[in-house]
Amino acid sequence: QPATASGSTPKPCSELVAKGRPIFVSFPGAGGGRSRHKLLENLGTLTLCNFEGRPNLTTPDRETPFLQQIVAAAAGVGASHGKRRPLYLVGHSFGGRAIVHALGRRSIREQLPPNFSGALLFGYPLHHPTQRRQDALKAVPAEVPLLFISG
Repeated sequence: QPATASGSTPKPCSELVAKGRPIFVSFPGAGGGRSRHKLLENLGTLTLCNFEGRPNLTTPDRETPFLQQIVAAAAGVGASHGKRRPLYLVGHSFGGRAIVHALGRRSIREQLPPNFSGALLFGYPLHHPTQRRQDALKAVPAEVPLLFISG
């Protein structure tokens, strides 16, 4: 079997399905972006979340309220839908960026429920002329699975 970028061997799909239908906790972009997320309803349980406040990831102080909202939603949804089912964070644009910032901060990442299994990132803006977005990506540990769709 091929190895992942981190050198580990990927798990067979049958093993993942045996754990139960996944839980998806979805966060939109600043202007929406839910249509792709709705496709996940065919694969598992989908919960759509909205951020409170004006989207801002420019400093740790300004991003923390959004990162805490991700943790709170994941914990609440995970507890109500099954602590043994794999839980994935899903984000579109700003939602994906906020998820990456959360996963890159150990103090935030450690608050995620134990069934957290990775993140799906739709329309993730990989490049910005003035922001160093690659730094946030580099802060995410290699063992955290990330799937970029249309980056």
